Amino acid sequence: MSVKWAEPSYKTLRPTIAILTTGGKRVPITIPQGAVITVLRAPLDDSYLVEAKWENKAVKMFVTDREFAASVRDAS
Repeated sequence: MSVKWAEPSYKTLRPTIAILTTGGKRVPITIPQGAVITVLRAPLDDSYLVEAKWENKAVKMFVTDREFAASVRDAS
């Protein structure tokens, strides 16, 4: 299964781990179920991170096509 990146906003179907960079430090956070995230940059090549925005915060989310597809759906 492959994620299609046509729609940039997704709603989380379950709590999802993300990395927030604050004060020069990377901090793991949990994005709650039902939160809307906006993909800012899709992963390139073999990258395991997608850049996204959640509650006006830039975060990086771990992604594999299968796991990301299982954790989000189009927010529209």
